[in-house]
Amino acid sequence: MTQWTRTVVVMAWVWAGLAAGCSGSPEGEEAPDGAPPGEEGTAETEEPARSATSMPAAGGDDVTVLSTDDGAEQAIAMSEAIYDHAPVVLLAEEDELASQAAAAPVAVALGVPLLLVPDTGDGTGSSQENADSSNGGETADDAGTSGDDAGTSGDDAGTSGASSNDAGASGDDAVETSAVENEIGRLDAEAILTFGAEATRRAEEMEQADIVVEAPSDRDELAEVSGVQLHGERDVTQDDLVAAVAASEADGVQRLVVDGAEPPESSPTTQGSEDDAASGGDGTTLPAMTPPEPLDDLTVLAAPEAEGTATVATARASGARVLVTEESDPRADGELIDELAESPAGPTMAIGSEFESAERLRARLDVAATGAELPGGGQVLLPHRRFIALYGTPRSAAMGALGEQSMDETFERAEEVAAEYEPVVDEPVVPTLELITTIAHTEPGPEGAYSLTTPVSEVRPWVDAAAEAGVYVVLDLQPGRTDFLTQAREYEELLAEPHVGLALDPEWRIGEGQRHLEQIGSVDAEEINEVAEWLAELTAEHQLPQKLLVLHQFKLSMIDNRDEVDTSHDELAVLIHADGFGTPDLKFETWNRLRADAPDDVWWGWKNFYDEDTPTFTPAETMDIDPAPWFVSYQ
Repeated sequence: MTQWTRTVVVMAWVWAGLAAGCSGSPEGEEAPDGAPPGEEGTAETEEPARSATSMPAAGGDDVTVLSTDDGAEQAIAMSEAIYDHAPVVLLAEEDELASQAAAAPVAVALGVPLLLVPDTGDGTGSSQENADSSNGGETADDAGTSGDDAGTSGDDAGTSGASSNDAGASGDDAVETSAVENEIGRLDAEAILTFGAEATRRAEEMEQADIVVEAPSDRDELAEVSGVQLHGERDVTQDDLVAAVAASEADGVQRLVVDGAEPPESSPTTQGSEDDAASGGDGTTLPAMTPPEPLDDLTVLAAPEAEGTATVATARASGARVLVTEESDPRADGELIDELAESPAGPTMAIGSEFESAERLRARLDVAATGAELPGGGQVLLPHRRFIALYGTPRSAAMGALGEQSMDETFERAEEVAAEYEPVVDEPVVPTLELITTIAHTEPGPEGAYSLTTPVSEVRPWVDAAAEAGVYVVLDLQPGRTDFLTQAREYEELLAEPHVGLALDPEWRIGEGQRHLEQIGSVDAEEINEVAEWLAELTAEHQLPQKLLVLHQFKLSMIDNRDEVDTSHDELAVLIHADGFGTPDLKFETWNRLRADAPDDVWWGWKNFYDEDTPTFTPAETMDIDPAPWFVSYQ
């Protein structure tokens, strides 16, 4: 070692400055020069030290994604992103959750980063012992790496300029420890407060800080050493630890104890008497601390896994708001949507690779901030609900179950049919109307389209009533000789509603010279993709929840180049709806044929016919299909 370090434990006077912001002269010493009369024995008040923080250098749209899933790497990345300087750094062990739980509230209270050191795996041995082993049994003297005694530098020893602790560790351990050292050096830390024997050992080997203090396991003694007043103790499960840290407030932290976890083990060098631990201290103290100016405009998204404990503690120590979510997409978390609707996320950091790109995450956050939710909750359609639909048009009872009764009775029937599925599925069941808005016709009509367009004014009452009833609506297009995009644009104001999706029925898409019922229509993937792009842009423009895009099919020939259908739009869930009817054997033949070589990332739907199926599948039989369909319509 080239710098003097000392391990100190259970010394209230060592950290008295942290609690009081000043240092008192020991009994019997003279007052410092210039002390006012009558205040002998009292030192001048020192300005408490504080960390320096700054907003992260964000990626797209003020969003940064820490894409690593390793806890130690995450902690370093978070520290690098928001801390410019920290007088003190906390160090805990990566594989010892109890030490991280003990350290996290102290980090939050002091306003300093919490970093992690990797576990060596054997729980014993110094870097010197590792060096001996890696040098084939040579001593440090023989290797020329023991500093002053050896009389040679790391360069002379052939370590390519590495420090003695670099030479003393091996493999991933050396790399990760070096990264921690580099970060402590970048922060220009004066002191390291350690939690656990291994963390203490590693800290003592580092050259980046002058003082190493090991935190005692006793709560009261820890409060004396750290200068942090812990307000009681809270037992948490491993699953709840990150959320507990995220909710911590600097002026009211509690000690966190993980159920079933052993407390961090103290270093053998700190198990003697207080006098022994304090010998040679010369009044050395850790700097008095006050929390930094809070980064209260920063939002941090974190998964609940315990590996993120140190990273979340570092974020909270900066004053950032930390929101814990099990969902990689904030639109899928109802509680997070409520939080963001009340207080939208400005500059944001997300912890973990599951959050994907910064640009996509920003768009998702902006949608969540609207607070608009789908029937069944949330803003992501699948796999968070199943749709059970009545199909048809209010204009004709002959075209499906939807038109066989009045509007009020239709909604009642839709809810009754949907309720039959609740005992056989785990997801929320959403009653749905698939409403045919453009109807294939044998006559060409005034524009020669062979398709009748239902006016928006006629459809609007159904859409509005559905919103009140918590019913999803899918507008179904049978375009004849008109292209799908042209017809979809006719219903733009309805598709701008959060609970309205779109269905394309290629059976009724015919070309020049063709007539309905003389052949089955078809559409190319290129035309479908034009609709998908337009619908995705409309959804993004209005910051709407995800929309359902249904593609009806019962023959492969109905969608040309089906493998080229674009399912990548984050704003859409693309679903292929199997429309076959007849006996179970015939229906499954259609189902299996359609599922073969389907586009990636499509969802699946199924149609039950009241009259044409023999017999009509029950809800249990329908959900027993492999895979169970996410959208079931009744015609």
